[in-house]
Amino acid sequence: MGRNDNIKRAKKLKEAKRKREQEAMIDSGQGPAQSEMKKRVTSQGAEVRLNTNPVKYSNLLKEYAEPMLQDDDSVSDLKTKLFFGIQMWNAAVMKERNEEVYLKLRHEIMSVIKDIPEGEKVFDDLMKRKQDKFAEYKNFIVDFEIKKMKGVDYELSVATSSFYKE
Repeated sequence: MGRNDNIKRAKKLKEAKRKREQEAMIDSGQGPAQSEMKKRVTSQGAEVRLNTNPVKYSNLLKEYAEPMLQDDDSVSDLKTKLFFGIQMWNAAVMKERNEEVYLKLRHEIMSVIKDIPEGEKVFDDLMKRKQDKFAEYKNFIVDFEIKKMKGVDYELSVATSSFYKE
């Protein structure tokens, strides 16, 4: 093995180690996005508990919003699309709990997206997607944070709640 091959191999090993360390940090609740969200939530007087369940709502949200996401989306575009996805998710959860509140939410969302071509179709498709693929997940998504990370596309953290206030 030549010197150049050794340098390339060392760089690959270093990158793989850094990626493993980032993933371990994220899994333990210490990633940059999680830290930012924890600061924001605790400053509002709320308790922060790390999700120890095997199901991560951040992964569910990514999968749920996948039809809207594109590989070349900027972090700003991702934030906008994920925010919209969260509104749809929460509306779908609310539909199961309180039809009257759901109808108000639907009206509010429709008034915001009225200028988006096929906005109502996207709304209906995401509502159906929630019912078909994610019906068992009943928590509301109340906050999220997204951070661009070196070597990783982005890190997404979400905060959930099982209750709502009217």
